[in-house]
Amino acid sequence: MQLYIGEEVVEKYEAGLVTWGQMLRSLVLIGGSAAAAASLLATTGPDLPPPPPSRPQPPDLQMQPPTGPLVVPENDPAVQGQMVSFEAYHTIHGYLARPVAPGQYPPVLVIHEANGLADHIKDVARRLAKAGFIAFVPDLLSRWGITPDLSLPEIFGRLGNAQPSEVLADLDASVDFLLGQPGVRGKLGVVGFCFGGGYTLTLAAHNPQVAAGVCYYGVTPQPASQMAATNAALLSHYGATDARVNATVPELEQVLQENDKVFKKYFHEGAGHGFNNDNIATWFREEAAVLAWQRTLDWFGRYLPA
Repeated sequence: MQLYIGEEVVEKYEAGLVTWGQMLRSLVLIGGSAAAAASLLATTGPDLPPPPPSRPQPPDLQMQPPTGPLVVPENDPAVQGQMVSFEAYHTIHGYLARPVAPGQYPPVLVIHEANGLADHIKDVARRLAKAGFIAFVPDLLSRWGITPDLSLPEIFGRLGNAQPSEVLADLDASVDFLLGQPGVRGKLGVVGFCFGGGYTLTLAAHNPQVAAGVCYYGVTPQPASQMAATNAALLSHYGATDARVNATVPELEQVLQENDKVFKKYFHEGAGHGFNNDNIATWFREEAAVLAWQRTLDWFGRYLPA
């Protein structure tokens, strides 16, 4: 995970989303030392020049409001969304969204990107609630606080060094919390983006309660052979130009096909990594995001029936 998050940080620097200083500080925290950071930089971005003096200040990746045709506002009368917390191995914070109308709804766990529980991901939960699901997004930085209290380099450093067993323990606890919510009924779905896309696949192989999973531009878990254990129906969305992530797809597909698993993938033309993130204008691709979202809802509608 150190290398993956390191690559994410370098990509964000190249896209103008983090400063040179934020990138270097992130790599130090991910690697644990300046020497390790230099090694990571040599691996992930060996030809990067320092920034020009006139380079503009990047946007706030955590708290910039989402925009675009899929957005469900916080004050949407059909949706109730709020920050919540519960006790497990430690206090886990997160965002819970549900339809206001009384009834029973399928549960969907949402797994955030490498920059934590950002406003964009809260909006994804509201979109699911608007579509008739009860959605919960755990803040996977809860072991160290909450996303807004941590700097971007601290977020990258914490997630880059998080043990998969710790992340899975928090996700398992979040599944139990979500399944215990009033009005939840039926099978469990999971959707994740970037860092969360990879963990969507990992959780689908690890937790037998997952009936359907949707991965947005997540790398294939290693070893890929673990995916033979899943019984979930899996859908993956990739940006056609996202070479780093796409290089890991063939081994995922091979394992799933050899073990007769339900799997479908789409490569969205003209889109790269993070194409669904509508608070990053340089990455967002509206046509791909809208199409992928409709396919996601159709997938959950098929495998999480009412």
